Amino acid sequence: MGQISASTVRRIYLLYLLSRFSKGAYGAKRIQKVAYLSERLLSEGNQEAVRPFQFKKYHYGQYSEMLDDIKVQLVTMDYVVALPLDTAKTYMVGEWELVEGGNKFTVTNRSQVAFYRKVLKSLSPQLPEVIDLTVKQYGFMAESELINLCYSFPDFQAAQMGETVLEANIPDLLELDLSDDECEGLELAMTPEFVVPLARIAEAVENKKIDWEEVEKVEGLPLPST
Repeated sequence: MGQISASTVRRIYLLYLLSRFSKGAYGAKRIQKVAYLSERLLSEGNQEAVRPFQFKKYHYGQYSEMLDDIKVQLVTMDYVVALPLDTAKTYMVGEWELVEGGNKFTVTNRSQVAFYRKVLKSLSPQLPEVIDLTVKQYGFMAESELINLCYSFPDFQAAQMGETVLEANIPDLLELDLSDDECEGLELAMTPEFVVPLARIAEAVENKKIDWEEVEKVEGLPLPST
């Protein structure tokens, strides 16, 4: 048994959820609502079900700052690409004027999706199936209908603005049925502080932008030969 961090679980969860949208998820609000609905569905009858993200009551419905941060990280790591949409619409939800549109979010490399599914299944056997079902059932609704659905839940209506409506419940470290080496590799692959600089170095080397004569020598370590 190996261990991975809660942050890695959140990145894998969101990557897998986004991969279920074959042509990309249209709009950040849609992602928030579908992720919330997946956790809500998991929790029905099982309060111990895996819930990686905390959601609060917000003007546009259930909102997770954690999820928004993870989404930005995945875009920065180039695991997800955000492309602007030109189909913006304005509509009313209660007293709030909302804008439908924004960006389309697409997973850039789907070759690891089966592995992400395996990781999630190791955490909870029902987890990937529930994500699949939630995206199929709710992911392609009109955004206004999706937000109205999420507004209709009694627990959301009873909550105060900014109050938590669904708690995250995963610990800092989670055990998986994977080897220590597999978990270590997974951690590195899901860590922005590792992936982003590595990608920049690779790009610089490919484009021959590094002048090794300008790089300071680190105690006893020779510079690469040119």
